[in-house]
Amino acid sequence: MTLKNRQDFVHLHNHLEGSYSDSILRVTRALDRVKELGMSAFAVTDHGDLSIIPKFVREALQRGIKPILGMEAYFVEDAEENIRRRINNRNHLTLIAQNNEGWKNLVTIASLSWKDNCLMHKLGLVDWKLLEKYNGGLLCLSGCLAGPLGWSIKENKLEEADRFYGLFSDLFGDRFFIEVYNHGMEEEKKAAAGLCEIAGRYGRKAVLANDCHYQFKDEWLMHDTVIKTRFGKATEFELKQHEYYVKSAEEMRSLGFPSEYCDATIEIADIIELNPEKIFDTSSNGK
Repeated sequence: MTLKNRQDFVHLHNHLEGSYSDSILRVTRALDRVKELGMSAFAVTDHGDLSIIPKFVREALQRGIKPILGMEAYFVEDAEENIRRRINNRNHLTLIAQNNEGWKNLVTIASLSWKDNCLMHKLGLVDWKLLEKYNGGLLCLSGCLAGPLGWSIKENKLEEADRFYGLFSDLFGDRFFIEVYNHGMEEEKKAAAGLCEIAGRYGRKAVLANDCHYQFKDEWLMHDTVIKTRFGKATEFELKQHEYYVKSAEEMRSLGFPSEYCDATIEIADIIELNPEKIFDTSSNGK
């Protein structure tokens, strides 16, 4: 896939069936929508989980869609310290396999996060120690509003955002990208403005993402029901914005960001050299 259509777009941050009790977006429905929209690639980045990826790869290839394999990691700076002190604060970080080495490292990171860094039997944590050892072949996006940079800006900790930027840039080099978003939340607008400023100041490439959790906009109520009942009892948690669906390229390009932020999603898809058909059984009988 090459950058032929400047009006195209690739969704790089999406939650499917592996994001239990968070997403209602099924693999087949997501990919059917992507094909309908004429998009040539699509990513899966479930929360700390890779279990749905074999099915995702098989279904994507059957539709002529380039599958992009990733994970939204639960990031902390020192997992051992968080576990020892039972600290539940963590950030989100988008990791994507660029090649076969990256896929192997992504599997290793996911496995070790649960094996060695499991917090209260609920979360597999990814920290600097894991990233320093297993970052080869991985692309890193700075994450959603809950990402280390975005959250620091939201909390008015601008020096902290700069510190995180420096650390991720040093570790990943040109494989680190600023992730921006706009679902209509004031907190997001504040974070996105700060992220755009950082990208401009350091000459870092930024990418636009939509953090998709459902197929169409009118499915927001089903998603709302899931997230309000996911802990076994009703809660007051609510996403007042209803924008977490698989948007068209036109919708994404109308969100008010520079066009190059959208172009960058296609450029990232272009540099991914993973050959998933050599890793997974992609036949119709594959499991």
